[in-house]
Amino acid sequence: MKAGNIQKIVKGCVQHKGWAQKELYDLYAPKMLGLCLRYTKNKSDAEDVFQEGFIKIFEKIHQLKKMETLEWWMKKIFINEALQLFKQRKNTNFAHDYISTHLPTHETDGILQRLGVEEITRLIQELPSGMQMIVNLYIIEGYPHREIAELLGISEGTTKSQLHDARKILQKKLIQNYQILSE
Repeated sequence: MKAGNIQKIVKGCVQHKGWAQKELYDLYAPKMLGLCLRYTKNKSDAEDVFQEGFIKIFEKIHQLKKMETLEWWMKKIFINEALQLFKQRKNTNFAHDYISTHLPTHETDGILQRLGVEEITRLIQELPSGMQMIVNLYIIEGYPHREIAELLGISEGTTKSQLHDARKILQKKLIQNYQILSE
Protein backbone atom coordinates (compact mmCIF):
# COMPACT_ATOMS: atom_id res chain seq x y z
CA MET A 1 0.00 0.00 0.00
CA LYS A 2 1.25 3.47 -0.85
CA ALA A 3 2.41 5.82 1.90
CA GLY A 4 -0.19 8.41 0.88
CA ASN A 5 -2.99 5.90 1.40
CA ILE A 6 -1.66 4.96 4.83
CA GLN A 7 -1.47 8.64 5.80
CA LYS A 8 -5.07 9.13 4.66
CA ILE A 9 -6.21 6.09 6.68
CA VAL A 10 -4.33 7.17 9.80
CA LYS A 11 -5.67 10.72 9.50
CA GLY A 12 -9.18 9.28 9.20
CA CYS A 13 -8.57 7.12 12.29
CA VAL A 14 -7.39 10.18 14.25
CA GLN A 15 -10.72 11.80 13.28
CA HIS A 16 -12.57 8.64 14.41
CA LYS A 17 -13.87 7.91 10.90
CA GLY A 18 -15.38 4.43 10.69
CA TRP A 19 -14.22 3.82 7.11
CA ALA A 20 -10.61 4.55 8.11
CA GLN A 21 -10.75 2.28 11.15
CA LYS A 22 -12.14 -0.51 8.98
CA GLU A 23 -9.38 0.03 6.39
CA LEU A 24 -6.66 -0.07 9.05
CA TYR A 25 -8.22 -3.14 10.61
CA ASP A 26 -8.53 -4.94 7.28
CA LEU A 27 -4.93 -4.12 6.39
CA TYR A 28 -3.35 -5.36 9.60
CA ALA A 29 -5.79 -7.78 11.26
CA PRO A 30 -4.35 -11.05 9.87
CA LYS A 31 -0.75 -10.17 10.75
CA MET A 32 -1.63 -8.85 14.21
CA LEU A 33 -3.87 -11.81 15.06
CA GLY A 34 -0.95 -14.08 14.15
CA LEU A 35 1.24 -12.08 16.52
CA CYS A 36 -1.37 -12.43 19.29
CA LEU A 37 -1.58 -16.19 18.73
CA ARG A 38 2.18 -16.49 19.23
CA TYR A 39 1.97 -14.75 22.61
CA THR A 40 -1.01 -16.57 24.07
CA LYS A 41 -1.94 -20.13 24.96
CA ASN A 42 -5.14 -20.39 22.95
CA LYS A 43 -7.29 -18.71 20.32
CA SER A 44 -9.67 -17.22 22.89
CA ASP A 45 -6.85 -15.42 24.72
CA ALA A 46 -5.37 -14.32 21.39
CA GLU A 47 -8.71 -12.85 20.35
CA ASP A 48 -8.98 -10.97 23.67
CA VAL A 49 -5.50 -9.51 23.24
CA PHE A 50 -6.28 -8.73 19.61
CA GLN A 51 -9.51 -6.90 20.48
CA GLU A 52 -7.93 -4.92 23.32
CA GLY A 53 -4.99 -4.06 21.09
CA PHE A 54 -7.16 -2.59 18.35
CA ILE A 55 -9.17 -0.62 20.91
CA LYS A 56 -5.91 0.90 22.20
CA ILE A 57 -4.69 1.59 18.68
CA PHE A 58 -7.84 3.50 17.81
CA GLU A 59 -7.69 5.39 21.14
CA LYS A 60 -4.01 6.32 20.80
CA ILE A 61 -3.43 6.62 17.07
CA HIS A 62 -3.11 10.38 17.46
CA GLN A 63 0.18 9.67 19.32
CA LEU A 64 1.78 8.09 16.25
CA LYS A 65 4.73 10.32 15.32
CA LYS A 66 5.94 8.84 12.02
CA MET A 67 3.77 7.03 9.47
CA GLU A 68 6.64 4.72 8.51
CA THR A 69 6.63 3.27 12.04
CA LEU A 70 2.90 2.43 12.03
CA GLU A 71 3.28 -1.35 11.86
CA TRP A 72 6.04 -1.40 14.50
CA TRP A 73 3.94 0.89 16.74
CA MET A 74 0.93 -1.40 16.37
CA LYS A 75 2.99 -4.54 17.10
CA LYS A 76 4.29 -2.89 20.27
CA ILE A 77 0.71 -2.28 21.45
CA PHE A 78 -0.30 -5.91 20.83
CA ILE A 79 2.83 -7.20 22.57
CA ASN A 80 2.12 -4.97 25.56
CA GLU A 81 -1.46 -6.25 25.71
CA ALA A 82 -0.19 -9.84 25.67
CA LEU A 83 2.29 -8.99 28.43
CA GLN A 84 -0.51 -7.50 30.51
CA LEU A 85 -2.56 -10.68 30.16
CA PHE A 86 0.49 -12.72 31.07
CA LYS A 87 1.20 -10.61 34.17
CA GLN A 88 -2.46 -10.77 35.25
CA ARG A 89 -2.40 -14.53 35.16
CA LYS A 90 1.12 -14.78 36.60
CA ASN A 91 0.62 -18.51 37.01
CA THR A 92 3.96 -19.02 35.41
CA ASN A 93 6.69 -20.70 37.31
CA PHE A 94 9.98 -19.37 36.02
CA ALA A 95 11.82 -22.19 37.75
CA HIS A 96 12.99 -24.91 35.46
CA ASP A 97 9.80 -26.96 35.09
CA TYR A 98 11.14 -28.78 32.08
CA ILE A 99 14.45 -30.50 31.99
CA SER A 100 15.22 -32.17 28.70
CA THR A 101 18.22 -33.85 27.26
CA HIS A 102 20.54 -31.97 24.96
CA LEU A 103 19.59 -32.52 21.36
CA PRO A 104 22.13 -31.64 18.69
CA THR A 105 20.94 -28.88 16.37
CA HIS A 106 21.71 -30.91 13.23
CA GLU A 107 18.86 -33.28 14.15
CA THR A 108 16.33 -30.50 13.58
CA ASP A 109 17.80 -29.38 10.22
CA GLY A 110 15.14 -29.53 7.53
CA ILE A 111 12.26 -30.10 9.95
CA LEU A 112 11.27 -26.43 10.05
CA GLN A 113 10.91 -26.37 6.28
CA ARG A 114 8.31 -29.18 6.50
CA LEU A 115 6.20 -27.47 9.15
CA GLY A 116 3.79 -24.63 8.49
CA VAL A 117 3.48 -21.41 10.45
CA GLU A 118 0.43 -22.77 12.31
CA GLU A 119 2.34 -25.83 13.48
CA ILE A 120 5.30 -23.78 14.68
CA THR A 121 2.92 -21.38 16.46
CA ARG A 122 1.23 -24.35 18.14
CA LEU A 123 4.59 -25.68 19.34
CA ILE A 124 5.47 -22.29 20.81
CA GLN A 125 2.02 -22.11 22.47
CA GLU A 126 2.70 -25.45 24.16
CA LEU A 127 5.69 -24.01 26.01
CA PRO A 128 5.18 -22.91 29.61
CA SER A 129 3.91 -19.29 29.58
CA GLY A 130 7.17 -17.71 30.73
CA MET A 131 9.22 -19.53 28.13
CA GLN A 132 6.65 -18.70 25.46
CA MET A 133 6.95 -14.98 26.25
CA ILE A 134 10.73 -15.10 26.19
CA VAL A 135 10.88 -17.04 22.90
CA ASN A 136 8.54 -14.54 21.27
CA LEU A 137 10.24 -11.45 22.66
CA TYR A 138 13.82 -12.60 22.02
CA ILE A 139 13.69 -14.73 18.87
CA ILE A 140 10.70 -13.29 17.03
CA GLU A 141 10.72 -9.62 18.11
CA GLY A 142 14.45 -9.22 18.75
CA TYR A 143 14.27 -7.75 22.26
CA PRO A 144 17.53 -7.97 24.27
CA HIS A 145 17.55 -10.06 27.47
CA ARG A 146 17.88 -6.92 29.60
CA GLU A 147 14.64 -5.48 28.20
CA ILE A 148 12.81 -8.81 28.49
CA ALA A 149 13.88 -9.06 32.14
CA GLU A 150 12.48 -5.58 32.81
CA LEU A 151 9.21 -6.29 31.00
CA LEU A 152 8.61 -9.57 32.85
CA GLY A 153 10.03 -8.50 36.22
CA ILE A 154 12.66 -11.24 36.35
CA SER A 155 16.44 -11.36 36.21
CA GLU A 156 18.38 -11.28 32.97
CA GLY A 157 19.95 -14.63 33.89
CA THR A 158 16.49 -16.15 34.20
CA THR A 159 15.55 -14.98 30.70
CA LYS A 160 18.70 -16.56 29.31
CA SER A 161 18.19 -19.88 31.07
CA GLN A 162 14.49 -19.97 30.14
CA LEU A 163 15.39 -19.32 26.48
CA HIS A 164 17.99 -22.09 26.61
CA ASP A 165 15.46 -24.53 28.10
CA ALA A 166 12.76 -23.45 25.63
CA ARG A 167 15.09 -24.12 22.71
CA LYS A 168 15.80 -27.62 24.01
CA ILE A 169 12.10 -28.32 24.46
CA LEU A 170 11.29 -27.01 20.98
CA GLN A 171 14.08 -29.09 19.44
CA LYS A 172 12.72 -32.20 21.14
CA LYS A 173 9.17 -31.43 19.98
CA LEU A 174 10.37 -30.74 16.44
CA ILE A 175 12.13 -34.10 16.31
CA GLN A 176 9.05 -35.87 17.71
CA ASN A 177 6.79 -34.15 15.17
CA TYR A 178 9.21 -34.96 12.36
CA GLN A 179 9.10 -38.63 13.31
CA ILE A 180 5.28 -38.50 13.27
CA LEU A 181 5.32 -36.75 9.87
CA SER A 182 7.75 -39.35 8.48
CA GLU A 183 5.61 -42.35 9.48
